[in-house]
Amino acid sequence: IRRQRQMCIRDRDGLAGDKKNIGRSNFADLAKRNYDGHSDKFLLRINALDTEEYKEDIKMLKSLPSLPFSIAIPKIESPDECRTFLNDIGKKVLILPQVETPRGIANVETWECSDIEFSGIGFGSADYCASTGGDMGKDSLAYGRGKIINAAALYNTLALDGVWLDFRDADGCKAETEYVKSMGFKGRFAIHPCLLYTSDAADE
Repeated sequence: IRRQRQMCIRDRDGLAGDKKNIGRSNFADLAKRNYDGHSDKFLLRINALDTEEYKEDIKMLKSLPSLPFSIAIPKIESPDECRTFLNDIGKKVLILPQVETPRGIANVETWECSDIEFSGIGFGSADYCASTGGDMGKDSLAYGRGKIINAAALYNTLALDGVWLDFRDADGCKAETEYVKSMGFKGRFAIHPCLLYTSDAADE
């Protein structure tokens, strides 16, 4: 998001298994420094609820003096999973559900979620296509993208598109960012710092 960019720190597939504890320790140190005065700029992506790593994430989050701006949760298929996380952590925080399965996409427009505060709804395009057999082209993503945009409008929050995988192709990233912006997305995830500037340029 151009003027309200958040830094997403990933504690999932972004870190190798033997590095996850180091990642948690580093994030806890950041929280103890009050996020260097920028708590509103940090979003933490945790592990999926059905993993053992999720339990370790909860322990870490409960130990923090304060939480970041928002928590992103992958593989969300229903609002009850968001409520499970909120019950597990025992604190109020903005949720960013990442919807990336066929079941999640099918159900996302029918959530009963007035009791949940969202920072946005994210489309996990790569995992979605891994399930559907899509090629990550516009046609294979059109249905899922449309569902995410409509759901975000229903719940009065932001629609966030998935990552552009080829970070060396800045022109392709810019063109696709312009395209998803025209669809109604308000931002997107990035896997490399150089893509932040490319996405910003597409937003001008």
